[in-house]
Amino acid sequence: MAEHILQIIGFVLATSFAGFNIIAAYDKDRVFGSLETAAFSYLFGLGAISLEIFFFGMIGVKFTTVNIIMPWLLFAAINMPRLKEWFFKTRARSNIFHKFSRFETIIAFLLAAIICYIFFIASLRPIESYDAVAIWSLKAKVIYFTGSITPDFFTMIEAKFHGAHSDYPLLLPIAQAWFYTFINTFNDYLVKMMFPINFTAFLIIFYVFLNKVISNRLFALIFTLLLSSPGLFANYATNGYADMQMAIYGSITFLALYLWIKGMGWAYFWTAFFSCIFAMWTKNEGLITFFGFILILVMRACHETRDRKFSLATYSRQISAVLILAVLFISWALFKIYMNVGNDVVNAQVLMKYDPSTIFTRLLAILYEYQRQIFGVKYWNLSWIAFLLLAVSGYRKLFSEENRYIIVPIFFILFSYAVVFFITPQGITWHLRTSLNRLLIHVLPLALFYVAMRVNGICSNELTNNK
Repeated sequence: MAEHILQIIGFVLATSFAGFNIIAAYDKDRVFGSLETAAFSYLFGLGAISLEIFFFGMIGVKFTTVNIIMPWLLFAAINMPRLKEWFFKTRARSNIFHKFSRFETIIAFLLAAIICYIFFIASLRPIESYDAVAIWSLKAKVIYFTGSITPDFFTMIEAKFHGAHSDYPLLLPIAQAWFYTFINTFNDYLVKMMFPINFTAFLIIFYVFLNKVISNRLFALIFTLLLSSPGLFANYATNGYADMQMAIYGSITFLALYLWIKGMGWAYFWTAFFSCIFAMWTKNEGLITFFGFILILVMRACHETRDRKFSLATYSRQISAVLILAVLFISWALFKIYMNVGNDVVNAQVLMKYDPSTIFTRLLAILYEYQRQIFGVKYWNLSWIAFLLLAVSGYRKLFSEENRYIIVPIFFILFSYAVVFFITPQGITWHLRTSLNRLLIHVLPLALFYVAMRVNGICSNELTNNK
């Protein structure tokens, strides 16, 4: 047991080392606190090392811990002036670590208990769900035991394994292969610890982001607890699916953009940029995150142009970021064409055979399943009900300057997923029942972030009126 704990700690530190180098390179003003940096370092390190290993596979470099860590040591040497500045530059203290009140301590204890419970559940079984094994873990095992990504990897996955979806992005399988490489053995029990660690890192970021926006530590703790509590959300923090990872990177993309728009520094823009890259590298749904990223930038540009706040330097950075993301997406799309792997839901053949007469039937099925999920207290507690009530009651300000950059991504993602259900060649009822709840996980953090802002605003107005 002690050996396993040390292996997990070593894996987290090695992964975080890569991510920390990325953050130190762009957080010039050190706007991130220690807690925020630790969480970002791990999550960004996981995504960056996954991309690194994929590149190694394409050029035929074998996966060893030394080979994987060496480029980051070189990066650290080049990055040394930034690292020194990051460590020694002073900044204003936040209220995150100030002494907790008794009630805050209780909430923090409950949150810690949920996290411990999730680690416990993850440790009971290996990765066993069919999709988790077939789509993600099987690929990780192949990558680890071959020590590389062989030229026939994609065609072999496509031909030999049913339901493996060889066209899916590879962040999660390669991240698991990185874990096996680091501990130098295959262990499908121990690798599951990755998922609660990812979940915990995201809860930290959600808490810090929310606290920065509403400046109410108690509310930030309460809503972080609420985010961790829905049974379905917590379940996907342990079961080996990529949906939690998609929720993490997708949510960070839009929440970081929101903080950047609120004037909290360019570091948050680049955080959104890297998160968007990792979202696209996690699941095909990351393409929606990419389009949402562009949508938010266009909305912001229109607003600034209207207010005559045009800045060529500002827009040039944003355009550069979008072009890089577009090049990465197009490169992956062309690579899949070259490897002759395609998507079985959205493709030319499906669109050519599409029957428009089924639109109304599909619409009814989609609306029914959406309402079943929204009012599914068993799965989501009151999360979606609270979001719906607050959105409807505050419809006049739903797209105000304060809310639109959180609300628009939520509706855009939900609408985009609905479009996929309109064209899916699968049985519509079966497809909705088996996948909509997973897709709603992707936007739950954004929905609860909006709920937290609204509740905080209502409470603040009540206190002001009472005075």
